[in-house]
Amino acid sequence: MNEKNQRKKIEYNTKYNKENYVNFSLKIKPELNNKIVNYCKSNDISRPEFLERAIEALNHNI
Repeated sequence: MNEKNQRKKIEYNTKYNKENYVNFSLKIKPELNNKIVNYCKSNDISRPEFLERAIEALNHNI
C-alpha cells in the first residue's frame, strides 16, 4: 500500500470512528482492572462487550 492510500485509509478510519464511537475513560483500582481483564480473556470478549453484559445483567436483576 503506498503512502497516499495509507493516508486515505487512516482518514477514513478516523472519520468512521468519530461517527460511530465515543471515548469512555475511567480510573479504577488495579485489582478491579485485573478482574475485568482476566474475565474478558477467559470468556474471549472485549471490554466493551464486558460492559454491555454487565449492564444487561444489572437490568435483569432490578
